[in-house]
Amino acid sequence: MKTKNFTIGFMLLFGLTGSSSFAQCDELTTTITSKHLCEGELLTLEATSINGGVVTWDSGVINGIEFTPAVGVSTFTATSDNMDDCLFEVEITVNALPDVTISAVETELCEGDVVTLTGEGAIIYDWTLGIIDGEPFTPELGSSTYFVLGMDDRGCSAKDSIELNVYPVPVIKAMASDTSICEGESITLRGVAAGSMAGTMFTWNYGAINEVPFAPPVGTYNYVLTGTNSWGCSAVDSIQVTVHELPTINISASSTELCFGESFTLFGVGAETYSWDGGIINGEETYPSSAGLSTYTVTGTDTNGCDNTATIDILVRDLPTVTGTVDVDTICFGDEVTLIGGGAITYTWDFGATDGEAFTPISVGTTIFTVTGTDSFGCTNTANVTLMINALPAITASIDDADICIGETFIFTAGGVDEFTWDMGVIDGEPYSPAGIETITYTVTGIDENGCENSASINATMHPLPAVIATVDQDSICFGESAIFNGEGADTYVWDMGVINGVTFTPDVTGTLIYNVEGTDIYGCTNTSFVSLNMNEEINVAYVLTEEVLGFDGAIDITVSGGTPAYSFDWSNDGTGDFDDDEDLIGLTSGYYTVVVADSRLCQQILTFNIDDQLGLDNVQKDNVVVYPNPFKDVINIQSEGNFVYEVYGINGVIIETGASLNNKILNLEMLPSGIYFVNVNNGSSTSTKKIVKQ
Repeated sequence: MKTKNFTIGFMLLFGLTGSSSFAQCDELTTTITSKHLCEGELLTLEATSINGGVVTWDSGVINGIEFTPAVGVSTFTATSDNMDDCLFEVEITVNALPDVTISAVETELCEGDVVTLTGEGAIIYDWTLGIIDGEPFTPELGSSTYFVLGMDDRGCSAKDSIELNVYPVPVIKAMASDTSICEGESITLRGVAAGSMAGTMFTWNYGAINEVPFAPPVGTYNYVLTGTNSWGCSAVDSIQVTVHELPTINISASSTELCFGESFTLFGVGAETYSWDGGIINGEETYPSSAGLSTYTVTGTDTNGCDNTATIDILVRDLPTVTGTVDVDTICFGDEVTLIGGGAITYTWDFGATDGEAFTPISVGTTIFTVTGTDSFGCTNTANVTLMINALPAITASIDDADICIGETFIFTAGGVDEFTWDMGVIDGEPYSPAGIETITYTVTGIDENGCENSASINATMHPLPAVIATVDQDSICFGESAIFNGEGADTYVWDMGVINGVTFTPDVTGTLIYNVEGTDIYGCTNTSFVSLNMNEEINVAYVLTEEVLGFDGAIDITVSGGTPAYSFDWSNDGTGDFDDDEDLIGLTSGYYTVVVADSRLCQQILTFNIDDQLGLDNVQKDNVVVYPNPFKDVINIQSEGNFVYEVYGINGVIIETGASLNNKILNLEMLPSGIYFVNVNNGSSTSTKKIVKQ
């Protein structure tokens, strides 16, 4: 219930508001679909009375029936025939639809073209067929209609459509009569369309005209073909054509001027293969068949198959007519002749001959000399000259002995021809005594029946006698010692007295003796010399022995003779090597005692005595031991009958070497320093001690 003249705001259905002014009335119950509509939308206005009144609307609106309101702002009023109901008014706004249109640059397209469809007159656009407003796309072949729905900022929408026609492009092929040609050659370019595109029109770049031959310049070209069909759709294809420059052909010749009989070789340069006229083969020798000037042409083809030509002139000159002469046609080997050439400018002879100069041939018999003549062009020819060269007689020279000694003679003998002449006063086959001690060359000369002369020579020498010198390693030795004799100044030596050159020799006679040697040199010449050697007398020792009876009462009393006084003594009972002992020993016990007796020439005699209770001649034994050479350098020889043992010791009594042997023992003592040493030999029945000197 409302009071009139009091305004009540109310919320209508769908958020609409209205007002009624009544003094006091009941509100109508209303239903309004929308207060804001877009052009063409339907509106339903419905009001009912709670009082049972019949409600009517103005402007021809039928309550509860939808209708299309006009564009603009309109007020609709509902009234009830019940006086208790209030009047109801509502304001409806109807917005005009947007003017939606489609913008496109082109609607007639070719296959593959890109187009952009843009809606206008609204703010939001929704396209069919997946189109996005304002973004380029490629439409399908054929005719297609595209729809767009545009909505403005009031939510009102309108639509538009556009039809696109997409025509096929021609399928074309660019073709050329040849894609690789040589400079100056022509090609023909041709476009071909497939299928139903027979009416396609073709154009080429670089000014080429379809199917019209033309000769492009050197270079590589990408010829582009454009084919346009009846719908104006075009396609392109291309083909690359290379125009090769012609090769620049040059000719290399081994010679352009030559002499008849010589060869020349021609080489083409600048291509890959070459073809010559005139029977020429590239790079191979050619021998002209005649003299004169000839022109040769070569065609050179490169790797592209392009060819070009070049020519060359070859001049072949005639050979000179050469002659040869000799001043004499028969000579003896070693004689001189002169060879002369003619018909040219310069001449060269074989066998070492020089034109116009005397020379000596180096062979015998019939010899053909060849001259080579050279003219002013360098062309040569030859001529021959025959010369008889007689061999020289084979002269021989011999001698009975080419090496003689002073006082002897030579006998020279020649052979090979009947007549001989010797120099130096020699008469063939007779003894000849040379004038002096020297080597002389003797020459014999002979002449044969051709008047050719030859000679032979032989060397002969008269030698002086050798200057023989006799030497001995020591000029004085002790009894029983040895010496070595040597000859010098010759090749072989023969001594008297049983001496052998360089071999140890033991004299069997005391005193000073002369030893003679004959020396012979390599030529058989002999001479003599001599040397003396003294062997001292043997030292003799007599003795008296006193045996030991009561203890320390034995004695040895010796008496020395022979040798060369004075004498010195070295007894074994107080050490060896000092030679400061008395001649006799007393106060001895039983045992062995050895004494070394030395004379003034250092010759020695060694004896060993046995002092016991039996005294007789067997108590002393004479030394039968030989040690040589003495003095020595490296090797000594010990001789004693039967088995024996030996020891070598120094002057200080230190034993150096011991051993045993039978009859003979050779010891190498090279390692010992120079000095005096002793050799003690025991054969089981006696003991002997020898002093030796190392040099």
